[in-house]
Amino acid sequence: MGVHEITKKEDGRQPRRGENPPQPLIQLALLSIALAAILMAAVEIIDADLGRHVAFGRILIADFASVRGLTMGQAPEILHQAYSYWIYQIILAGILDRLGPAAVVLLRIALLAAAFAGAFFLARRQGASPASAVFALALAAFLSHERFLDRPELFSFLYWVAALWILLRHRRDRFVWLLVPLQILWVNTHIWFGLMPAVVAAFLLPDLLARRDAPRRLGSILGAVLVATLLNPHGPAAWKSQLYLVQFLSRNYSLPFQIGEMMSPYSDHQLSPAVWIFRIAMPLVLVAGVLARGRIGWEGVLVLILSAILGARARRGIPLFALSALVFLPLALDELRGRLAPRRRGAVATLIVLIPLVCGLGAVYGALTERSFLALDQDLRIGLRMSPHFSALDASRLLQKERITGPVFHHPLAAGALVLENGTRLSPFLDARWVGTPGTIDAYQRLRTADEASVGAIWREVDARFRFQTVVLDFYEMPALLRYLSLDNPEWATVFVEPTAAVLCKRGGENRDAIRRLEGSLLLSRLGADAGRERELGVEALRFLKSRPPSLLDRVRFPYDAFFRANYAVLLRYRHDAQAAYLDLLRREKGSLHLSRHRIDALNNLFWCLMESRETDAIDALAETLCREPAVPQGQRRSIRLHQARALEAAGRTARAEELARAIVADPTSTPQDRWAAWCRIASLRTRTEDYPGVAEALERAVREMPTSAETYRSLGVVLDLKLDRPEEALRAYAKFEEMGGSEAFIEERIRSLSTRSSP
Repeated sequence: MGVHEITKKEDGRQPRRGENPPQPLIQLALLSIALAAILMAAVEIIDADLGRHVAFGRILIADFASVRGLTMGQAPEILHQAYSYWIYQIILAGILDRLGPAAVVLLRIALLAAAFAGAFFLARRQGASPASAVFALALAAFLSHERFLDRPELFSFLYWVAALWILLRHRRDRFVWLLVPLQILWVNTHIWFGLMPAVVAAFLLPDLLARRDAPRRLGSILGAVLVATLLNPHGPAAWKSQLYLVQFLSRNYSLPFQIGEMMSPYSDHQLSPAVWIFRIAMPLVLVAGVLARGRIGWEGVLVLILSAILGARARRGIPLFALSALVFLPLALDELRGRLAPRRRGAVATLIVLIPLVCGLGAVYGALTERSFLALDQDLRIGLRMSPHFSALDASRLLQKERITGPVFHHPLAAGALVLENGTRLSPFLDARWVGTPGTIDAYQRLRTADEASVGAIWREVDARFRFQTVVLDFYEMPALLRYLSLDNPEWATVFVEPTAAVLCKRGGENRDAIRRLEGSLLLSRLGADAGRERELGVEALRFLKSRPPSLLDRVRFPYDAFFRANYAVLLRYRHDAQAAYLDLLRREKGSLHLSRHRIDALNNLFWCLMESRETDAIDALAETLCREPAVPQGQRRSIRLHQARALEAAGRTARAEELARAIVADPTSTPQDRWAAWCRIASLRTRTEDYPGVAEALERAVREMPTSAETYRSLGVVLDLKLDRPEEALRAYAKFEEMGGSEAFIEERIRSLSTRSSP
């Protein structure tokens, strides 16, 4: 018996009174999950695709036919997708331009609420118990929260649930024909419109096998929805998008880069709680569906399998599985619970309500205190606005304000902001979804993977081909290119830096006026040495190291903007700028750094910021903290210890400094270079106490570790010559110095003098 055949009389199969948890407990669990889902959906706008869709929507409103020939950074062969999203794009552009970002966030919340509420109430209408429905709602929300984004797929979620509602509740009456207008909407809203014929076929197949009367009606509906897919401005060519999507998924792993949303949740790419929940829950839901097939029908099993395949193939499909599970899993749970011994049914029911209650309250707590965002390292917060760190948004606004021209080289995620702020004035190099022409994809990937040695030659080759005038660079994505263009190539001028991107323009090109206006103020902002700032940074570093993590009731907001500024300065070795940024970060972090995934990176960079200063206490404390961290590799620990020893020596704490150096010498995992550096430090320490025999001994040990170090032979020769009066050994050390390529007038004079003395 399928879901569609359940009657009120048969609803008596539901658990009896006493086998269900108390109604207030169910209501509290439902309230907590609903509030958690709303909070997860009510975050600032940050998805880079939004800019592209808004730009297309504006063009569609102004001239509907013109988008037929626009590629916006994509390969020309996918022009058939121009009208795949036109309804969504017009709605989005109209809402954003007339009502502002708050309305876009509210639209997102409304679409998600409609989809999940529709699936929840569909399960209840089919006879599912409240307890099982609440459990399935919690599972669906946590599976899907990664995709609570401003994308046209939000409409697909709603259409998917609407199709299931029509097929489950009205497949035997005239309302089943509502699938046809729904298909027309779908084919003009989102590229996933091919799911409609698939879900109709999932309901048709069991009826065909069972030889019921429904196949003729469903067969007619299937034919009608297939015809409806042609009612798109591209007509039958709209189906090319479905073929392209299948081909793209099948070749995704051979692309030179990974697209996170198109990766399988069973890959190791950016693992998250939603991915782990899917890995565990999906097979269990399928097993439950098969075991309860008499209750949900084979059509329910097929829908679960279809959506599970989509979710397993690409993580952006997980919400479709989640919504399908929300419809069918509650019925399966009730069926399986009914097979238990009566004394166990109530306990199981209570458990499946307590789990969503606890998870919902935890999610509400995590969202309100922002701990969940920090744990996932997401620069997000609840708010009805564009995120201040929307990828390259400020940079794109600068390009528009200053009328900076292209061609533009940029990272893919910047494409959305570029077209949002500049329309078609600037042609994107790559689309926001990482799709471009074969030539642009190849060029981008070569630059993305280039190292310090190869990046210059690759850039010159790519630049000669595309003749860039402007670069909008994600400095996390391409640190080697950032350093090359900023430090080693005078042809390019940095004119703007924001938390997510740097803007550079070619000198002498079309943007020379903008360079004159912008470069000077940016150069003036470059900071110089300031002992007062270093002292303040040392004080703040010590304060943080002595502080405790925030209490469970504290709201934690990590200052990502200061962190991004600091990392930009560190990448370019602008030590003083990095000091200022980290000083700002420490003053604003309010305990959040303790919980951040970037804590070790920040402490490492703080150590670098201070290691040439006189803030010995801070250097010492940072070194001790870092060396206690299991995540810090042994080689890095030895480097930290050497810098720590140098700082301690400068402060006169020679005993502790020598202890650290000797520990490196004694460490069996130390490299010859590590031991050489440690012996040199010991020699320096012995020099401070005028223990010149000890200095000579340490330097002799050093040259054994690294016999190619000319400077070490020079230092040894000077000590043997001028401090210990051992001319023959000094001559040998000087000779080694010159043999290693060293050259110095003073040493040449000493060699002549010592050679004269040793002559008979």
